[in-house]
Amino acid sequence: MQPKMEGGCFRAGRMWSFRSEASDDLDRIYEMLSDIPRCDTKTEIIIQIRRAINDLDEMQRRIKQAGTDYLLKDAIE
Repeated sequence: MQPKMEGGCFRAGRMWSFRSEASDDLDRIYEMLSDIPRCDTKTEIIIQIRRAINDLDEMQRRIKQAGTDYLLKDAIE
């Protein structure tokens, strides 16, 4: 369940956090995985899982890079 969005940022508990590119990527991966029940064949399921794994690997690589732009930079800029 996603926190309520208000003007490009969301409130989770008492902390405000601006949407980041990492957050957008994670939302996209979640949607990819949530499409699995709609797949008609095992091949489609495997393709969806492989795409999600590749995107998660790319996220991990970008998170390990120096700097915090990927995690903290406002995605709406």
